[in-house]
Amino acid sequence: TGEEFFLADHVVGGARVLPGVAYLEMVRAAVARSAALAEGEEVQLRHVAWLRPIVAGADAVEVHVELLPEEDGAISFEVVSGEEDSQAGPVVHASGQVVVGAAGQAAALDVSRLRGGCERSMTAEECYELYRAMGISYGPAHRGVETIGIGRDGEGRPYVLAQIAVPAGISDTQDQYVLHPTLIDSALHASIGLMAAGGTAPSGMSSKPRVPFALDELAIVRAPSGRLLWSYARLSAE
Repeated sequence: TGEEFFLADHVVGGARVLPGVAYLEMVRAAVARSAALAEGEEVQLRHVAWLRPIVAGADAVEVHVELLPEEDGAISFEVVSGEEDSQAGPVVHASGQVVVGAAGQAAALDVSRLRGGCERSMTAEECYELYRAMGISYGPAHRGVETIGIGRDGEGRPYVLAQIAVPAGISDTQDQYVLHPTLIDSALHASIGLMAAGGTAPSGMSSKPRVPFALDELAIVRAPSGRLLWSYARLSAE
């Protein structure tokens, strides 16, 4: 309807826009409901492309997740809106592929070492003020960043280590999702520290909104648990 916390508190250019991470949870949930996952199996999303934003206007928007099994066992997906029999046809907002398999193991991160390597910090207020200057307004329910530390790894590449949490005002929603839209989006919010680490001036960040348009792979090793979580991001070698 547009009143959901992940729409009401996610405003881009004055419009309530569905966060890109919300598509990921929609697809994950659709596959989990239709594929009857076995114990120890999880969903991996690959080659995700965000093609056109879903905007909540005066009227509600009806959105569907379409799944298509492939011969190799993978599942193609599209997130669409609009009516099949309308003259314009349905609008595709996102597409990609899902692979179901064993969850695997996540690489352990030495959080204490990473914290010790942080050379500077950014407050939540500074983080969200930079986004506001870009034209992205995050309301209280979508501000999950609490602190951001900025450092450099052994090869001199910048990294950020942020502490994130579901805001107190929507704490009752934490168990309603595996990929909670505020948590996952806030994990990406922290990447703004990489721009600061690279010497980009705040005035240079305000030219246009920076939002994700593609995702190579998302592996869900296990559902996030606990109130406070860590988000670690670094630049690739390229």
